Amino acid sequence: MNQQHRFIFWGVLLIVVLLSVSSITFPIFVAQTVKNQNVICIDAGHGGSDPGKVGNSNVLEKDINLSLALKLQKLLEKKNYKVYMTRNGDYNLADSKENTKRSDLSNRKQIIFENDPMAVISLHQNSYPSSDVHGAQVFERVCQGSLRLMVNSFLSSKAVKKEDLDELYRMLDEAREGKE
Repeated sequence: MNQQHRFIFWGVLLIVVLLSVSSITFPIFVAQTVKNQNVICIDAGHGGSDPGKVGNSNVLEKDINLSLALKLQKLLEKKNYKVYMTRNGDYNLADSKENTKRSDLSNRKQIIFENDPMAVISLHQNSYPSSDVHGAQVFERVCQGSLRLMVNSFLSSKAVKKEDLDELYRMLDEAREGKE
């Protein structure tokens, strides 16, 4: 076999191998990518023996967080999102009495990683000594540009309107479909 034929032979063989590998890996990649596009995990902060911030009139942060999380779960499920909760009652997730806080956080993280959601919403209330500081905080790991702006805008508003919720749902749907 001359040099040119060897080159063609090895080139064709390489293409066949690459096509074979991609025909196996590409469907797996697509399945993994598409699998949880409508999954959201809601983490109601604190719970059980950890009350979080105790506010005026002895209102507990853990109770506010759970109430908001359960309402948000219902709203998202009505929009056909699969919602996983880190907790749906007044308890923490610790399985160790030695370092309860670390164990609780570790188990919350485990729930999130097991469900591989497209978004995680962790609800907390913060308190600052200065009355100049107010409004919501948003921390994200990965968030598409326009969705990020929408979430920040939505959360910083004083009153949430139905139109705002509809717009947030639209943005979440677009993010789920891979649009910007």
